[in-house]
Amino acid sequence: MGHFPLLYLFRHGATVCQGLLVGSLDLPLSEKGRKQCRRWRAALRGRTFTAAWSSPLARARESAGIILSAHSGNTALVEPVPELREISLGEWEGASKDELRQRCAAEWAARGRDLAGYAPPGGESFAGLAARVLPAFDALLKHSAAHAHSLVVAHQAVNRVILARLLKLPLDRVLEIPQGHAALTILELRPDGVRLLRRSLAGRLRQ
Repeated sequence: MGHFPLLYLFRHGATVCQGLLVGSLDLPLSEKGRKQCRRWRAALRGRTFTAAWSSPLARARESAGIILSAHSGNTALVEPVPELREISLGEWEGASKDELRQRCAAEWAARGRDLAGYAPPGGESFAGLAARVLPAFDALLKHSAAHAHSLVVAHQAVNRVILARLLKLPLDRVLEIPQGHAALTILELRPDGVRLLRRSLAGRLRQ
């Protein structure tokens, strides 16, 4: 992987609530989610993390704690970063997509027409999320440059807006970026910029 610092960007493992829009609801991991994180703990056993950050939500903090327990050499304590909390879906949180298509057909269609700019009632748009997340993530990149291996554990929408910028994709295409539970993207921090080194959606490192 060379000699540049590496930042491991994770999405948390699966939660106890499946099939519904979770958004900023603070839910714990399910046993499946814990198993996903333990698989990564085994896969990353040879890495020593000296810096770690996560969303303040329980599912991200627990995922980070499981991954960091891999090796006695890990000195990182997980530092919560409020700006990394998941997008707020306001009144839509806890509902299924099918329910929203029926109950809020006009609003659901409006979001489809303007994915970047539309905010659900009481919630955030992807543009608003990016405005919150990206400055905080830029600060973490600067801190990560001083560590050989650092860790960030966040959420599906949060990671998507980060990756959209790195991939130079407009925000209205964020849903095209795969980001399953326990997905990992490794970022190589070079003097000339950030390179997406590896991505995995299946619990295994791959090129």
